Amino acid sequence: MPYFDPEPKKCREDFFNAEKEVEEFKRGLNVSKLVVVSGLRRYGKTSLILTGSGLNDTLNHSQ
Repeated sequence: MPYFDPEPKKCREDFFNAEKEVEEFKRGLNVSKLVVVSGLRRYGKTSLILTGSGLNDTLNHSQ
């Protein structure tokens, strides 16, 4: 297994050391209809959205 996988993380266990960011993202989803995730390229924005929103679970169940 390589040290760095370029694909977005889809499982919260794989997206480590970002608990604070995931909780803040989830709190934002509960408060507002629009949550902006911004950051530098390749910093995990897509991984944050997939793991924090549960969107990946929804997509996997519909297939």
